[in-house]
Amino acid sequence: MFMVSSLARADQEGIGHCRTIADAQQRLACYDRLAEGKESQPGSASTVTAPPAGSAQIEPEAVQAFGAESMPRPPAAEITDLDARIAGNIDGLHKGQTLTLDNGQIWLCVDYAAPDDLQTQSPRVHIWRNFLGNYWMRFEDSGVSIRVRRLR
Repeated sequence: MFMVSSLARADQEGIGHCRTIADAQQRLACYDRLAEGKESQPGSASTVTAPPAGSAQIEPEAVQAFGAESMPRPPAAEITDLDARIAGNIDGLHKGQTLTLDNGQIWLCVDYAAPDDLQTQSPRVHIWRNFLGNYWMRFEDSGVSIRVRRLR
């Protein structure tokens, strides 16, 4: 059985109490008193037990986030494909070429899968991920598709 000394428990209770103080200056003063050994236990004469009238209340989101730093985060909403435009002109495609989209993303042409003579101005592209996890970019006007990987 794990035993906690009453001194350690008092320190944890004091820290827990300081965390509940909404006013930043009073909360800092509470921590300072703990560090100096002047703060005994919650409910002692030097402890502020309630925030002063008119001070900010703790937001519900903050309460829900408390202690959750080590918990796995839920996955972000996943999109399955993306439509965009290439920023600028295309004068042929080749392996290793970078393609900048109008949304700021930069994609790398992973392998050669298109004619060298593809020329177009600010083409519309459709990007999707296949079942193997590879990303593909299709140039809407020409129907040419290439395998890509996102750089930024």
